[in-house]
Amino acid sequence: MSGEQQIFEKKSLKKIIGKTADFNEIAQECVGMANARGGHIFIGIEDKDNLPPVSQKIDDSLLETLLKRIPQITHNVIIAPNKITANNGGEYIDLEVFPTQNFACMSDGRYFLRVSDENNPLMPDELSRLMSDKAAFAWEIQTSQKVPHNRRDEAKVRHFLEMIRASDRVSDFVKSKRMKRF
Repeated sequence: MSGEQQIFEKKSLKKIIGKTADFNEIAQECVGMANARGGHIFIGIEDKDNLPPVSQKIDDSLLETLLKRIPQITHNVIIAPNKITANNGGEYIDLEVFPTQNFACMSDGRYFLRVSDENNPLMPDELSRLMSDKAAFAWEIQTSQKVPHNRRDEAKVRHFLEMIRASDRVSDFVKSKRMKRF
């Protein structure tokens, strides 16, 4: 497993059991990921480790606790916890956080956004930007129609490229790219 990043975070099992349990911290990570692109929080793997302890076993009741507790302290956050057995035999929770089309927040009204490997609170001006970005059409998550390359309309492809290169909203870096022939 690689280090933490935009769509991946590791948390100690201590964050959801015992006296050190801090569901608010887990919930804030969920809110930040939901407002970004979604992601996975591996609960039961320490920051410095790549695998859970060999003897670590996850009680199924922890999955139920996450399914109950996170929605109690967040809004518009959808999660799916799964128990995973690692190659070493140890178990951990893969808490999948789905991206939201709305705005996820804590039940106390705080908003977060995951940027790279950090979860940042959103200030009012950043929240306004997020609201306008969420309303934009997300081309990158659209599926293609599986049209074979030999059946594409070359005139439409050329027209599309001309429009991209003429746009003032597209960076010079993107405009300078050549279309790959498939």
